[in-house]
Amino acid sequence: MNVLFFEKIEEYLRGKMNREDQLRFEAEMAVNEELASAYNIYRGIENEMREMENDNNDDNDNQNKAGLRESLEKLNAIYFKKEITVEPVKRQTVRSDARIRRIKIWKTAGIAAAVISVVALSIPLILRENDSPKVVINENNADTPKKIQAPNIIINKENISSENITKKDNSAPKANKKMRVLQLSEARRNELYAANFKLDKIPGEQEGLYAEAFENLTMGEYKDAIEAFKNPIPTRGLESDSMLTAFYGNYYLALSYLADSNAAKAVPELKKAISGSPDMLSQIKSQWYLALAYLKTGNVKNAKEFLTRIAVNKEETKYKTQAQALLKKLKGY
Repeated sequence: MNVLFFEKIEEYLRGKMNREDQLRFEAEMAVNEELASAYNIYRGIENEMREMENDNNDDNDNQNKAGLRESLEKLNAIYFKKEITVEPVKRQTVRSDARIRRIKIWKTAGIAAAVISVVALSIPLILRENDSPKVVINENNADTPKKIQAPNIIINKENISSENITKKDNSAPKANKKMRVLQLSEARRNELYAANFKLDKIPGEQEGLYAEAFENLTMGEYKDAIEAFKNPIPTRGLESDSMLTAFYGNYYLALSYLADSNAAKAVPELKKAISGSPDMLSQIKSQWYLALAYLKTGNVKNAKEFLTRIAVNKEETKYKTQAQALLKKLKGY
């Protein structure tokens, strides 16, 4: 509990709170025993000091001083286990001197009550902190290894808790995994790509919408093939499967991009080919080349995702065997 609570107690006793704040303060005292105890002590001491100040009778003055000293001694015995020594004040024959003496006692006792209350209400917090591991704050070179003393931990002023330290330690393996992803160099990726990329066979039927594109692809004219697949020349009199034709357009345009060392542009075309595949084998082949395109562009995570789809597919194809072999080489990346 901090000094703000004592300011609230003072405002409450002085009637400086509005009705809403008073209700909130009273509700807080109802559930907070420490605050209620501090309030009762503070109010009792203040009442006794006010009686001392307002009473001009010497006998009553002595009685009030005795009551005040008794309250302070009880408070002191609880929180400090030492007796408060209140030195007797010599009686003055002049009334003005007695008045000055009472004011001094009022101020001194008020300060003492505030200090005692602060310390008393801080004790539960201190006891709770003693249950947690000790943390020594070193303002000079807190990160210097020489400053670390077992069993205490030296940290900076941010007072990092043991829970946060544990979280940081647990996050270290994750950081290492991310660093390991970066260890797959571009040269190694290109090596794996070159070892696995092989242009798929051209369909036997090369007539129709993409006849010119297939011819350019067969001749190794990849840029011309790309243009022909993107801008095919319609032919009359030839009927074809529209779904298969659309698949060929996306699939072989993507292969032309890969053969022309433009894997990034192959990715969207292969995604279209996967969604428009006329059969399972066509879908698996599209996934295989999409995995290679991701590998070529450095997206190893997505490459492994599509390789895994092929590897767990029930269809036994050469692509399944190739995907399983490539996954082994990418293990740990």
